Amino acid sequence: MKIKPGFELRKICGENIVISHGMENIFFTKIITFNESAAII
Repeated sequence: MKIKPGFELRKICGENIVISHGMENIFFTKIITFNESAAII
């Protein structure tokens, strides 16, 4: 599994969250969270 370009996995307040960055993802409104196992993969 690989995160699509324009997205980044960050740990925020103990949660693994995928965030978008850049103008091409400005309308991305969903929050994607991963547990510890999924974040490692």
